[in-house]
Amino acid sequence: MMDVKERTRIQTAHITISATNMVSSIFSSFTLFLFLSSWMCLARDNMTSSTPLRDEMGDILVSSGERFELGFFTPYGRNDGKKYLGIRYRNSPQTVVWVANRENPLDNSRGVFSLEQDGNLQVMDGNRTSYWSARIESTSSSSSFSGRLKLMDSGNLVLIKEAANGSAILWQSFDYPTDTFLPGMKIDKNFMLTSWKSPIDPASGDFKFQLDERKKQYIIMKNGSIPYWKSGVSGNFVRSDERLWLVSTLLMNSSSKPSRPLGNTTTTNGSPYKKINSTAVNYSNARLVMNFDGQIQFFLWKNASWNLNWREPSDQCSVFDACGTFGSCNSLNRIPCKCLPGFQPKSPDNWKLGIFSEGCERMSPLCSNDVVPKFLELKSMKAGKPDAEPDYSDENDCMNKCLSKCNCQAYSYHKAEKGDNNFTCWTWFKDLNNIQEQYDRGRDLNVRVPLSAIGT
Repeated sequence: MMDVKERTRIQTAHITISATNMVSSIFSSFTLFLFLSSWMCLARDNMTSSTPLRDEMGDILVSSGERFELGFFTPYGRNDGKKYLGIRYRNSPQTVVWVANRENPLDNSRGVFSLEQDGNLQVMDGNRTSYWSARIESTSSSSSFSGRLKLMDSGNLVLIKEAANGSAILWQSFDYPTDTFLPGMKIDKNFMLTSWKSPIDPASGDFKFQLDERKKQYIIMKNGSIPYWKSGVSGNFVRSDERLWLVSTLLMNSSSKPSRPLGNTTTTNGSPYKKINSTAVNYSNARLVMNFDGQIQFFLWKNASWNLNWREPSDQCSVFDACGTFGSCNSLNRIPCKCLPGFQPKSPDNWKLGIFSEGCERMSPLCSNDVVPKFLELKSMKAGKPDAEPDYSDENDCMNKCLSKCNCQAYSYHKAEKGDNNFTCWTWFKDLNNIQEQYDRGRDLNVRVPLSAIGT
């Protein structure tokens, strides 16, 4: 039998354990409450001069619809701990759309993003050393800026100045894109997307995508001055890529200066493209990226992932003038470039090394009394824009017109069909470039060569 003292000791122990469990439960609930409260505080969509973002505290801004977030990050796959301030998709955190300090990363987790008292935006470390600044000139005569920075559901980071007569936007990230175009951005003569240096380095890379308003085409430039890709380079010679229409719709619908998509958008029946209905595309879930490898890429969010719907250059022959003048490209060949019959590499040594950009040159003069001119017919070709578009309804007239001009390099004749608005005759007087063979949407090209080159 258990004596009274033993029963009392056991009952006291049970009471102590129960009390301890109760306190532990209350403490755990309180801790969870504090964590959730802290998270909810951090998940705000705006900040003021008194509420900066601190990396070591895990501070972020989250847009009201939780589509985008702004905070410090290390690029996925990078192991040196470098930190950047950027905007990324909330449901796809590896997809970064804008980076502030892309050229100047922080070395630790003590980064601070602040709205300064003078209204400027700064990315700093713990010692207030600046790593990036929006360089906003102060518009306030007072010592304290009255305004806030807000992350919009469009992915735009907007600095709003509050005033008695209303509010005004002083600065927005959409005016300073990095490598990504989002719906709502504007295209003008200063618009440019600059690639990352590599998949793990947001620093400015080798490729820039922009609009050439003078020629009404999109271009990718490499290393600042080398044309790498151009839209519509073949003009009416081939029908434009249908998916370029989708990209143009995204870009131009967002622009303050809308215009029709660049390049030819006419099918063989004379109607705009019908296979793809651009109005059925949800452009709010689209983005255009100037990738580090030189491709401009169009993505759509579908089935909980980003799907690549279009890219250019799509292969090595889509690179602008990949084989140089009078060099023909075929991406199916082990060596993609070759000189047209009657031509030879301008630089044989570079050609052997796989450097084809210098192109080819004629083995005999274009106009010479010692050379019998003839036309080499090349089937299903793509080439650069013609220099003249005379309206001849007969192929012999087209050929003879070229033959009568000493400097005529080539011609192409296409018999007009019902609903086909293409010109019937084109002639080239400058060196042929951007040539591609076995092009499924191409047409016949007749190149002027010596009779001796036919069959070689």
